[in-house]
Amino acid sequence: MTELDNIDVRSLSTSALLVRTTFGSPSKTKKAKEKTAEVQQEEQTTAVTVNKTPYKGTRLIDITKLQTAVRQHINDVLTLPWENNGNRLLPMGLYEEFIGYWGEQKTEYDELLKQFKGDIPVMVMKAQNNMKALYDPNDYPDPNCEMSINSFMGRFKFDYTFSPVPEAGHFIVDVGEQAIEDMKSEIVKINRDRMELGRDSLWAKGYDILKQWQDMPNKQQVKETTVHTHALGLINMIDKANMTGDSNLKALRDDLQEIVDSTNIDMLRDKDCRKKEKGLLSKKAEEVLSKFDF
Repeated sequence: MTELDNIDVRSLSTSALLVRTTFGSPSKTKKAKEKTAEVQQEEQTTAVTVNKTPYKGTRLIDITKLQTAVRQHINDVLTLPWENNGNRLLPMGLYEEFIGYWGEQKTEYDELLKQFKGDIPVMVMKAQNNMKALYDPNDYPDPNCEMSINSFMGRFKFDYTFSPVPEAGHFIVDVGEQAIEDMKSEIVKINRDRMELGRDSLWAKGYDILKQWQDMPNKQQVKETTVHTHALGLINMIDKANMTGDSNLKALRDDLQEIVDSTNIDMLRDKDCRKKEKGLLSKKAEEVLSKFDF
């Protein structure tokens, strides 16, 4: 029996939420239909496609970079895997951090979106001049039509929705008692499996961090501060998301904290000290790696 077997899965509905994030934007590349047809005819093949970048040079790249960074941070630092349909598990211990982080990023996103919208007339004018024969007015909003602009801006998405974790006791269906008990058992099993998936993701992150530390002496270009930042993020997540009460995971968290506290980042950067410091760090990581069955 594992520690997970002793967890009351029913309590999950009061200790976590499901969160689904939604991001969207106009595609950065589009198929140049006429040019593609022309090239295909010349080459006598349909295996070639000509693409164009109608929004190159606009703030679209900044918007999509922000969306990608927010999605990655939420997935890596604030939530755990849950299911393949987009929902992720947000422990209540990380709820306030999630709300605060989202608010900050949404403010930056809204400002970029405002700037992009304001630049639309210039964007269209430049596209007409720069795209030449590849220019297609259907790729752009009409800068003189507010409805056209609003429709185009509607392609941008930056949102989240919360939903409760399914609980086995919540059934209002007209089926037999045994069928209801079977459904309840299935929900408990599914939730337990998904909790195990979330726990395993924490172990995987810990392993990756330790391997980076272990391999540090063999790598010339290593972002020491980035690795330590990831370690601190994982420590915080284990503190607030170890809902299975995994004592081994808690021990891993303590070992990571000890390595972070005992490592001098400045010495890792110093050309005269880094070799010795990286060796010490690598040895500490190796000891922890051998301690647990990853």
